[in-house]
Amino acid sequence: MNVNKLRAYEPLWDNWHICEDGLLREDSYSCVYRIQRMHLERMQYAALKVISIPKSQSEVLQLQELGMSREEIQFYFYEIVREIYQKIIFISELKEKKNIIKYEDYKLTERPDEIGYDIFVRTELAHNSIEYTQCRDMTLESILKMGKDLCRGLQVYKKHNLVHGNIRPDTIFVSETMDFKFEDFEIAKGIAAYPVELSRKEAHHYVAPEIYFGKNYDHRADIYSLGIVLYFYLNQKRLPFLSQYSQQSTYKEQQEALEKRISGEEITFFNNAPACVEQVIQKAVAILPEERYDTIEEFYQAICRVEEAQKENRELTLDVEETIALEACSCAKKSDGIEEVTGCFEEDRVVTEIEPVVREKDKDSGVEKNRNSNFIRLFIIIVAIVCFIVAVRIG
Repeated sequence: MNVNKLRAYEPLWDNWHICEDGLLREDSYSCVYRIQRMHLERMQYAALKVISIPKSQSEVLQLQELGMSREEIQFYFYEIVREIYQKIIFISELKEKKNIIKYEDYKLTERPDEIGYDIFVRTELAHNSIEYTQCRDMTLESILKMGKDLCRGLQVYKKHNLVHGNIRPDTIFVSETMDFKFEDFEIAKGIAAYPVELSRKEAHHYVAPEIYFGKNYDHRADIYSLGIVLYFYLNQKRLPFLSQYSQQSTYKEQQEALEKRISGEEITFFNNAPACVEQVIQKAVAILPEERYDTIEEFYQAICRVEEAQKENRELTLDVEETIALEACSCAKKSDGIEEVTGCFEEDRVVTEIEPVVREKDKDSGVEKNRNSNFIRLFIIIVAIVCFIVAVRIG
């Protein structure tokens, strides 16, 4: 909807107004604006989602050319709007759920001077993940958090026997509290039911093969799509089978990559992700639903195990590096020469090189971890003593 037409509805609800340059984003069926109001001497901000059915009157003309009367066209669009509105009501009832965008208020209006309807939805203000990552990199830690947060959101849908069906980066949002959230639960699917120019090509790059081919699907289709999203962020915002060396890809390259993916060709990683992370995603995006995680809970637990393993490895690394640094400082205090200190760090690098082996054993047994840790500490002490003796002799 044109912003000037939209201003005719102001104030919206309890004194909400559209901000100057308030358009945040626009897609094939809706526009989202930043809105504000003064409340208790404080300025509050929110987002206004405007869903227009039809998007333009050219869609009405298309239906007229098919021989439909004005009343038939009006009822046709009303049926679509009613389905979408029911889904919006459902989402608004989930607003206390942490990983789903809150729908605070909503209303439906029929256009007085033409065929069509407009739905207004006030939501919490958040950035979709595409916008969020334009000015910051997604670390492994944040990607794993995204996976966990969104699994919690999918659990809510599963509890109500629902499938999101439209998971992709621009339907994933990041709140001010750094929580990842879903929006657009099947709303776009409802709108795509009528034959107008509403592009879903972007969704095809994340959709599960069974949805792409029009087969029956369940919650495992959402597991697949979330797996592709995690892959996307782990691999420098590149989809499977696109070149890692070019940020720009042609339409032909994208289609070829899509065909490889939905045909079941195994995806490969090129951004040095940990092997355990790759394995989790590979299972999530298996071509056959029965080869994926059986439940969202199982996917969530797999991500948690990977996250915990990464934390343990990092803590072990920090412990070893901190001990090495302390011993090196001790060497430096005992010597006036730079070469002796450098030599001490060269010996310490031997310890660092065997660390991956120790780290692998840590996973097998807590007892083995303690034994190896003691061995490392003993080895470091021996190296420190040798450095000290050399420093004393030189001095």
